[in-house]
Amino acid sequence: MGNTGNKLTAQWDYKTACPPAKSEFNIDPKKDYPPEYKEFMNSEFCSWSLYGSENTFDDAVVELLKERDVTNIIEKRERKQLENKHK
Repeated sequence: MGNTGNKLTAQWDYKTACPPAKSEFNIDPKKDYPPEYKEFMNSEFCSWSLYGSENTFDDAVVELLKERDVTNIIEKRERKQLENKHK
């Protein structure tokens, strides 16, 4: 489904690839996520991950995130960018 080596490709679309979300760790195909959220989308499991689809089965630890964690990371980045602009 557009997943090569567990890395997101331009063709992978969570809206058609992911089943309905069963927990806050899952990508919700009913939602419209901003582009910056793609970095944290794990196409193999349709879940949120600190390393997105860079995680592989060989990884000792898969850092799962809740959707709110992803939002917090993105908001923190945006705040830092604003702070850096005003320096």
